[in-house]
Amino acid sequence: MTRIGTAANRNISPVVIALIKSGRLPVEILINSIILLVEIEEKGYEALTNDLSEIKILVDLNR
Repeated sequence: MTRIGTAANRNISPVVIALIKSGRLPVEILINSIILLVEIEEKGYEALTNDLSEIKILVDLNR
C-alpha cells in the first residue's frame, strides 16, 4: 500500500491500514472519481465545493 499526500493521526494509521487490508473497511466505495493533475481546479475543486455528495476525488499523477 502506498500513501501519498495524506494527513492523518499517525497513531491511528496502522489500525486503519489493517482494517483496509482485511477488507473490513471498504474505502473504494468512498471514491467518487479519479482525475488528472491538470483537472484539479476544473473537476476537483469545483466538484468538492458544489456537490455535497462528493467525498473523495483521487488525483492520478501517472497519466
